[in-house]
Amino acid sequence: MNEITDNQDNLSKQIGRLVSQCLKANKYAAEDPEVSLMQARKAAEAICLQIFSQEIGSPGKLMLNDLIGQLGGKKVLPRRIMLPLSTIQSYGNYGSHHQDDCFEVDSEFVIPCLSALKQVLEWYFLKYLDTEIPNDIKGFIKSSRQSTYSEYRLDKNAGTNLKPVQEKDFSVSSPTSRHLPIDALTLNKNSLNLMCPCDLTLAYKANQMTSVFLGSEAIPFELYEQWRIKNPQILVCLIAPDNEVLGYFDVFPLKDIFLEDFIEGRLGEDELKPEYILSPDESIFSCQLYLGGIAVKSPNTFVGSRNAAILLWDFCII
Repeated sequence: MNEITDNQDNLSKQIGRLVSQCLKANKYAAEDPEVSLMQARKAAEAICLQIFSQEIGSPGKLMLNDLIGQLGGKKVLPRRIMLPLSTIQSYGNYGSHHQDDCFEVDSEFVIPCLSALKQVLEWYFLKYLDTEIPNDIKGFIKSSRQSTYSEYRLDKNAGTNLKPVQEKDFSVSSPTSRHLPIDALTLNKNSLNLMCPCDLTLAYKANQMTSVFLGSEAIPFELYEQWRIKNPQILVCLIAPDNEVLGYFDVFPLKDIFLEDFIEGRLGEDELKPEYILSPDESIFSCQLYLGGIAVKSPNTFVGSRNAAILLWDFCII
């Protein structure tokens, strides 16, 4: 009985430290992003150490990368959790060491790392420990789901043939504006833009629209970002002047080795690896691409319907 009590007390202390690290990671995201990355990495390491001790034995001096590898090898960690853990490790390492590229780590840069941490925490408490998320970090974990389901419409898994698109300015002064839906012609000049390629911030905002609709079945942003790095042209966003994402669609030029199994249902979208996506140069010769999804904010309003028409117009002519 004493041993059980001691284990419970030890776990309670570990969770207390973990909560503190997560709160610091969130707090310093704006104040000191490099500190935020280091705290996120510490939190991930704390989780892996606790699980390793429980499931395998003493971790000794294993580093985070080795902890993740061994826990995955023993099937203790599901694949969908190994990915965000690896993301946290990579970002944490980057923030902890001098970089020759002179890139300044800012609050936008830490977004994928904190998003990955939220996924790991949710799995750790709800699935692994089978307990409630501590109240102190509930707000942090749920902060990416502040919008309501009714604001979005998502048509998922539709197939079509597309070509890569280039960045364009959508306005009534465009030479192609005569082909736009009537409602779209009421736009002020330069009021909206269709952006491709999109930067990290726009990609993250678009991903949150998907997360609101699909919940836990949505593709994690960390995986989506790997896809976008392989081919920056997969995502097209409709944005307002203040960079608010009003809607998006994404398309994927896929290699035949994946596409055939995907069409037959032997592989799912969550099993799409970056190496199965064609680069921009390779995609020029692709005759069929995968339409991942189309989403628009506030579809039941006049403005939402107009924005959907704009996206569909652009989708059909590219």
